[in-house]
Amino acid sequence: MKSTVQFAGPFSWEGASDAPSFQYAAERHESGVYLWTIPLPEGHLVCYVGMTAKSFAARMEGHDRCYAAAKYHVYRAESYARGEKLEKDLLWEGMWHYETEASKSPRSRSQEECWKNCARLKGPTQEMKKVQRFFFAPLFCDTRTVERIEAAIAEHLKGSPDRRVRDFLTKGIRYRPTRKHEQPFECTVSSQARILGIPERLRCI
Repeated sequence: MKSTVQFAGPFSWEGASDAPSFQYAAERHESGVYLWTIPLPEGHLVCYVGMTAKSFAARMEGHDRCYAAAKYHVYRAESYARGEKLEKDLLWEGMWHYETEASKSPRSRSQEECWKNCARLKGPTQEMKKVQRFFFAPLFCDTRTVERIEAAIAEHLKGSPDRRVRDFLTKGIRYRPTRKHEQPFECTVSSQARILGIPERLRCI
């Protein structure tokens, strides 16, 4: 089996000179795999790999609500825009976070604690969101295949020889990679904009 993963974008939250709002994307009503990135001179650096069985627009609106509720990490926009996630620039660890970089056991905050920080984080969150870009790849296949493609992209980025690619990817996300009994397959990946760390051919094994 072969699959084609064609990313459309970049898009932004509210519209920018280089990226229209995701609300105007022709693909906004489709579902599939999506990326969060920041634009660098040499290409887009991936922060997050996700999938949705809902529409891309609905999923993005869900992410927006999580930001408003202080559930996500917030970094200083200046360093984040350079492709850096520095501990000194981390303003808020969000609802789900890791005690240390080496920890594999995330701990969580209560919703009430997050709510208490919403007001102070509103400005920094808006600044961070201004530099974020998104890519949507509609996929017309079963959910399990989409999960495997999502996981294969994430695993490839995690194993990149480029430390910058590895370090910028969000940690602690649980993916559902190909299982031993499942038949491997290959994906062809394309995008009009360069996305760092993602190959043109990807094996889901």
